[in-house]
Amino acid sequence: AKRMGLDGGRLRELARLAGLVRAARDSGRFGADFAGWLDQAMHAVTDRAGEVGRQVASVRTTPKRTLLLAAAVFEQSRADTVYEAWHSLMRTVGHEEEATTELARTDFGKRLTALGIERDQDGRLRFERLAYADAVRRYFWENFPGVRGDLRDWIGQAAGLRSLTIDDRINVVVRFGEASLTVGRSDHLFDLVVHWADRATGASCDQRAVAALELGLSHERFGGWFRKRMYDCARSGPLSDGLIRVLTAACLQSLGVTHPDQAVVRLHY
Repeated sequence: AKRMGLDGGRLRELARLAGLVRAARDSGRFGADFAGWLDQAMHAVTDRAGEVGRQVASVRTTPKRTLLLAAAVFEQSRADTVYEAWHSLMRTVGHEEEATTELARTDFGKRLTALGIERDQDGRLRFERLAYADAVRRYFWENFPGVRGDLRDWIGQAAGLRSLTIDDRINVVVRFGEASLTVGRSDHLFDLVVHWADRATGASCDQRAVAALELGLSHERFGGWFRKRMYDCARSGPLSDGLIRVLTAACLQSLGVTHPDQAVVRLHY
């Protein structure tokens, strides 16, 4: 890397481009040759922010914007699940339902098509353009700071929809976490760790909470903030059984690998 003059930032950009080329190839939707995959990846890197900005400017109603965001956060989930998440988001941001019956409204499929969202053969939703969902999430978190708290509360509820698989739930957690950390809201991610952990039943360890905490611990910028937050939690007094299990799991699975001494201190408390 040093010989090529690549610093950490350039390496991350190169790794992202390589990942997008692989995603274009694996999708089977962008041709069968490397040149086509690279072209799609380059567009994803250079054009998506502007494309999303223009789309959001053109869809000015709450139902359209919330559907765009719900589909981006829940991409690759089944259409009915995205529909549930969409309505949950509208309720969270205080949007009132239309007075007409559902049968009198624009059907869900047409709403999706108008936003550039398609269903695959398994009934799961995806955006027509490569990496478009990533750009949509980034755009909303960066440009609508006043609703970030609402988005945290929405994810806290919607990541538990019964129709989601375990993989779907972890995907949602990671997408929310990455968006929140990008705009510096590490506290929102930790809020959900506590929220999910405190509500765990029986002897189970909430995997959403563990995934969220491990994402924070591994973050280049905020890893130290999460380590300190765990320490403060461990020392603060009585914790719920669910949060104890999550903190313990994170110490054993993540912190113990990168910072073993700190993991032992937290496990002691």
